[in-house]
Amino acid sequence: MATQTDSQTTEDKNDQSTNKTPSSTVVGGGGAVAGLVGGIAMGAVLTILVPTFLQDMVPALYDLQGGIAGWFAHLIHSIIFGTLFALIVLMSLFRRHVDSVQMITFSGIIWGILLWIVTTGIVMPLWLKITYYTEAPLIPYLHPSLFLAHVVYGAMIGVLLSSLASINKIF
Repeated sequence: MATQTDSQTTEDKNDQSTNKTPSSTVVGGGGAVAGLVGGIAMGAVLTILVPTFLQDMVPALYDLQGGIAGWFAHLIHSIIFGTLFALIVLMSLFRRHVDSVQMITFSGIIWGILLWIVTTGIVMPLWLKITYYTEAPLIPYLHPSLFLAHVVYGAMIGVLLSSLASINKIF
């Protein structure tokens, strides 16, 4: 009986050391950095495949013009959504199911696709219509090049966040 208790105590310690709760620095800072890097990669894809997206559409959301304003707004969005992804994956009930590099990366790709459908497909066209942008796309705006850019974003935040989680022994 004493042997079983000793082995259970050892197992409990092992579970705690490999499945510790992430700190707010890892979640917030890691999510923000992953979002920024993912946003830069996504922006590069957008610049090549759909240059008018960052040049015209994104700045028009804020009644601005030009590529610098578009890039700035895009990177702010990327940081916010990267941080939100980190909160969802590392601090919620999903954490039990997203416990490996592969699962966080896969979750990042799914996150990117969800953002493509909701933010680009629905919210952005509505927002552009509200701001009276004359070239607002129809709803749903599900452009295939934007799909690819969002998959790149999701993959990047997934890989970066999973690497950070692995280094910090979160799973």
